[in-house]
Amino acid sequence: MADQVTIINRALSTLGAEPIVNLSDNTPQAKIANRYYEESRRSVLSECLWNFATKRVNLNQSTVPLAWTTNGMDYVYQLPSDIVRIFETSSPTAQWKIEGDKLITDANQIGIKYVYDLKDTNAFSSSFVDAFADKLASDMCYAILNSNTEASRLLEKYEGQTLPKATAENAQEGTPTAIYDSVWVDSRLAYSPLERFGAPT
Repeated sequence: MADQVTIINRALSTLGAEPIVNLSDNTPQAKIANRYYEESRRSVLSECLWNFATKRVNLNQSTVPLAWTTNGMDYVYQLPSDIVRIFETSSPTAQWKIEGDKLITDANQIGIKYVYDLKDTNAFSSSFVDAFADKLASDMCYAILNSNTEASRLLEKYEGQTLPKATAENAQEGTPTAIYDSVWVDSRLAYSPLERFGAPT
């Protein structure tokens, strides 16, 4: 799999710039790469529930109470330090929001499924690497080429080609999640959820 320098050099190659040997190189390219690499990596990680960067944890309640609460969200939980983005909770009906490094909710127990701050490039999928290299190229573009037009073109490539391909491949690594109509939709169609599944009502 690609290492950090390889990903950077793929982005630099897209920009027609000279490659680096090490991140510690005393070159403009290495300095720019050091400036943008981590920001670009976290940005791409936040785009999708990447299978290779997913964790599930049950959260521990915080010992620091809220000064005041709203909408019955009286419970405070400490978030993991490596969190990038929450995609799901163990309580589908719970109300929740993030404030700082805490999750506030109306659920007295809750777990989360989240993408974590994965730095090991050996764990990245090949399609993720493709998307990451394009995102990094678009982020570094103005600093290297001084061209907003080219930066926009590279961002469009990332958003329109390599990122969708990577997320589509990611979605194929398992059984698709079934999506059912809500009770409101069922009532509009004049049948109950049980009827839809052939169960007696």
